[in-house]
Amino acid sequence: MQAKGWMSVRLGLLLLALVAWGCGDETVAPDGGTPADGGGDTQPDAATGPSSFTVRVFELVGAGGQSQSLIFDAMVALDQADGTRLEKLTGSDGRVTFSEVDWSAGPIALTVGKQGYGLVSSVNIDGTYLASVDELPVILTALKSPAHVAITGTATNTDPSATYLTVTSNRAQVSSQRNDLSFGLSVDKGEPFTLIGLQWTEGPKPSGARDFAETLLGWTELAQPAAQESQSVTLDFANALAPETHSGTITLPANTSLVATASRAFVRVSDLSSGLFLGAVTVSSCGATSCTFEAEHVETQAALSPVTSYILLVFDGITSLVRRQGYPKAGASVTVDGFLVEPRLIAPTNTKQAVPLRDRISWECGPDAEGSGLVIGGGIWTVTARAGRNDVTVPLAPTGIDERALLGVGLHSAQVQCIAGNDKAGALRASTSRTFILQL
Repeated sequence: MQAKGWMSVRLGLLLLALVAWGCGDETVAPDGGTPADGGGDTQPDAATGPSSFTVRVFELVGAGGQSQSLIFDAMVALDQADGTRLEKLTGSDGRVTFSEVDWSAGPIALTVGKQGYGLVSSVNIDGTYLASVDELPVILTALKSPAHVAITGTATNTDPSATYLTVTSNRAQVSSQRNDLSFGLSVDKGEPFTLIGLQWTEGPKPSGARDFAETLLGWTELAQPAAQESQSVTLDFANALAPETHSGTITLPANTSLVATASRAFVRVSDLSSGLFLGAVTVSSCGATSCTFEAEHVETQAALSPVTSYILLVFDGITSLVRRQGYPKAGASVTVDGFLVEPRLIAPTNTKQAVPLRDRISWECGPDAEGSGLVIGGGIWTVTARAGRNDVTVPLAPTGIDERALLGVGLHSAQVQCIAGNDKAGALRASTSRTFILQL
């Protein structure tokens, strides 16, 4: 990946949906913690299951997505292994309870949706898992975005050697990146916003195939009052944000995976609750067992949930990351390990040829993964599953949800994602497969 491509990338790993359904054998709360044990009527085996279970549907709202808003009238569809489908609407408490499941037929699948939201499915759910939880939390993501206004402008007092200008905002999900030191993006109408600008250039040219370098030439910040209409502003790099630096070593997986043998190392500091881009690698080099890197970042009060992602990137969308909460410690030298290997995509075998949406999708995660999922259309529809090997057919959308209108008729990108919960350093780990193509 060229530097100009990397700087504009916003990692699209759909960790939220996987966390909503839980990973491995534990339920994972929306904040990433593990709730108290309990739940279920009994502790049956997978063939019997609990006599009833409850699904709770909500969305994350508020500053940094720290609050839950229960969703009324979401349709929850339950598909039994014998082909029978049960459907119920959530009540005012965002909950629905099923007590009609025939567990002798095998594992079930659940799909949840509502007009204006993305779809979330979970497959291969057995009775043992459901008996271990109080209820199944499901996070839906609103697709209807608020009204936007266009913010355009130019940068002044830039470095003469700057080639690119990257601008992000806490009120915009899409960044602006241009090579003429101008910018344009859309921010939420009627909301105060902050712009973070970075001037940079490619190089120096790396010496090895697994080396990377880019030169960051300066950061600036501009806080603006709420905009009711489009406007033009100026980013002045004379008002510089002083960057902090840190360095470290990434320990590669001890195997022959592509993550271990063909990746390059990147660092990305960002705000999990918005589109703010706050830091990047400046130089990295990978060898047989490890990578070394240097990186810089800036800090701002506009970032409500800053995170630092250490990323091993291969090609065709194959990534493995370790994501830590907060900013890197200034001046620190860190060691980062625990990277997951990429999922092995079993079907489809040809990632360049489109396959029908309801064809069987099969994949296998590495031994350290605790959960996995299929991400369709950039996250419009996520299908989560258990770790290990999965053979999945995408369920039908619930009644009242037109999947053709939701996704659009045609070709859609898809990826498999494997995930593991917090490690000893409090990091979240994930890896993705090559992108493949589904057709509706």
